[in-house]
This record gives sequence, C-alpha cells and structure tokens, in this order.
Amino acid sequence: MYKKSLKIGSIMLIMLFSIMGNYAYTFYEDVDDYVILNINKVNQDPDPAIAGDVFDLRVSIENDGGNGEGDFIVEVEPSYPFEEIEGEDLIQDIGIINGYEDGNDAIIAKFKLRVSEDATEGDYPIEVHIYKKGEDASSGYTKEITVTVGNEESAEVSLDADELVAGDKTYVTFTIENTGSAPIKNLEFSWESENNAILPLGSGNLKTISYIGVGSSVDVTYTVLASTDVDPGIYELTMDLTYDDSLNNTKEEVEHLAGILVLGKTDFEVSYSGEDSGEYTLTVMNVGKSDVNSVIVSIPEQDAWSVSGVSTSIIGNLDGGDYTFSNFELSTTQSDSPLIVEITYTSPEGDRVTIQKEVEMPSETAVVSMSSDDSNAPQDFASGPGGNRNPLSTIQNSITSAIPYVIGGLVALAAIAVFVYRIIKRKKLAKQK
Repeated sequence: MYKKSLKIGSIMLIMLFSIMGNYAYTFYEDVDDYVILNINKVNQDPDPAIAGDVFDLRVSIENDGGNGEGDFIVEVEPSYPFEEIEGEDLIQDIGIINGYEDGNDAIIAKFKLRVSEDATEGDYPIEVHIYKKGEDASSGYTKEITVTVGNEESAEVSLDADELVAGDKTYVTFTIENTGSAPIKNLEFSWESENNAILPLGSGNLKTISYIGVGSSVDVTYTVLASTDVDPGIYELTMDLTYDDSLNNTKEEVEHLAGILVLGKTDFEVSYSGEDSGEYTLTVMNVGKSDVNSVIVSIPEQDAWSVSGVSTSIIGNLDGGDYTFSNFELSTTQSDSPLIVEITYTSPEGDRVTIQKEVEMPSETAVVSMSSDDSNAPQDFASGPGGNRNPLSTIQNSITSAIPYVIGGLVALAAIAVFVYRIIKRKKLAKQK
C-alpha cells in the first residue's frame, strides 16, 4: 500500500516537473517502477495552417518509465485563433500506456481543428492535457505546444453581364474579390473572348491593381462591343489573374472561365405594299441577324385606322433577312396618318417580345390614281407610298382587264376562219361545174 502511493505521488511529481517539455531535471530513482509521461507535437498538416481553413494536429504520448498504467485520456484545449469543429472530438481515450512506450512505440493522437479567418501569420500555443478517466484535466499533465499559422492569398472573379447584343456598345464590370486570409498585392487582370467575338473599346484588356485587402473587392469596367458579323450564341470568356504569393514567394496565376451570350440584334421593318378593294398588304421583313419564331402581326386599336376583319396575321418563323406579306381589311378616316402595327415574336432566348412600328400609308388620292392607272408603264413594287400595289392583286387585275381582248381576238379568229372556209367551198363548187 505504501509503495503504490509512493509511485502515484512520484508520477504526479514527475509530470509537474516535465511540464516544460524535455526533462530538465535528474531522476535518480529506478525508472522501471514509475510511469513517466511526456507529450510532444508530431506534426501539423498543412504546415503552416492557413487562416480560415482546417488542419490536422498530431501529438505523441510517451511513457519513459518502465511501469504501465491504464484508463488515460488525452485532450486538446483550443483557444484563439484555434476553433473546435462541429462533429470532431477534442478528447480521445488512449487507454493503457505500457512501460517504455516511447519513440516509434509512442501513442499517436490526431485532432482536427480550424484556424480563425482573421488570424494573422505566426506561432500560437495550444494546450494538450493527459489525465486519468474520471478525473479532471487539472489533475493530470498539461503540455503547451506550438502551431504555426500562415495566411494564403485567394481571389475570385465575376462579371455583371451574361449577355450582349451584337453591334451595341456595352459596359461590362469585372469584380475581383479577395477571398483569402491575406492581402493581395501586385495584381494583373486580363480577359479575352473566344474567336475575339467580344473586344474592348478605347483601352486594352490588361488592368493592374496594387492592393486588395482581406474581404475586399475591386471593380474593373470595360466598354465592349460584339461585332454584328458574329453569329449569335454562347462564347467562352477567359479571365486571367496573377498576383504575389507570399507563402511561396512566387507569382500565383489563376484562370477563370465564364460564358457570355451574344444576341443577334432583332428588328423588323414594315412597309405598305398595296391595296385592293380595301384589303391592304403589308411587307414584314426581319432585318436582324437572328432567326425568330412564332411571329404574329396585328393591328392594335387606334384613332385613324380600324380593322374590318381579322386584326391578327400569323406568320410563323421568320429567318434573319427574310420577309413575308400580311393582309388586312382596313378603313381610315385620316389616310395620311401612319398605321400602327404590332409585331410579337419569340426571341432566340425564348422570350416573347412585342414591338410597335409605324407604317407610312399612301394618301387617298394616291390610292385612287393607282387603281385608275391606264398607262402601260411598269408598276413599282417597292415599299412606301406613291402608287405601289400588291404584286398578287396587280397580276389578278391584269388578267381581268385582258379577258375582253382575248374574247374579241377569239371572235375575230372565228370570223376569219368562217370567211376562209366559204371561199374554199365556192372554189370547189366552181371546179365541179
């Protein structure tokens, strides 16, 4: 009984003496009869631990004495800048520590911790306790070990535009955000688009930034233009960023990729083509580069013009550069007033779009003179006022006006045939007599 109490008291004494690490005292007793514990840092991964990130800490528990003991617990007690991770244990039950269990035979305990995001680089202490199960950590042995913390530069790039209209100048802003735990210095930012579909105007594509603090961002704005010769579609945008890497004393190069949609400029031209008995023909042309679907032409309610029949004409799909005709039965109280026409279509992005166009219509006099034109001059089928007619109705009118002449010609041919027949018959009778 006396010997056991002496051993335990000696254990506590030894642990208290060894609190500063490797032993700085001379032990004259025979170590075979004692438990002599020590805690050492094995490693940390990564080294240095990065502010804001998780790291692994490995410690070794050694017994330099010859006597073994059981039911030991090792505990790590994190303090700023170290934080506990939810779901990760700060206490490990290592059980029995055998005699002379040191060096390669030492017990290894691994803990997972997080470094605070606002930690600066440097060495920080962390306490590790070893004690008997059921006892308080203060009754055991505590060792303070050192963990090295470093800061890492990191940045992300984003842009505020996801689509451009070909032929239109657009302001595009790139935002460079410092997402790391250290300031970023000496940045160079540049970008380029696939096949040079999009180019900067008035400046080059390279910008330099001297400094971005932790959690801060810098906006870089360009005036850009997508050529009208570019086919509509999604184009790849490559964004390159370089900056100083203080941890490795090198230049960090980061490439970001983004997609940007180039839209073909969609527009329509509507013009008057002709009129026949109150039925007006309009020419509708897709003057944009993009093909559009589900095109509908309609005449909205307006003061000067009214629709007698159907006010909507379904065209369907209309490719860029193509045109078609729409017919409406219209009447007007002011023939010199423009006709308002609405065009609704499905854009290449899948959106339903409605635009309005004003169509210059011919005056009432022009319409009358056009219908009573008896000259043989060729008709002008171009758009706009001035006697223009619907090509289909013009052909119909020409055929109609020619019918009397055709009938007269046929009658004349018949009369000539009868006359010739009679002459031939008389000659035959004369020969017979």
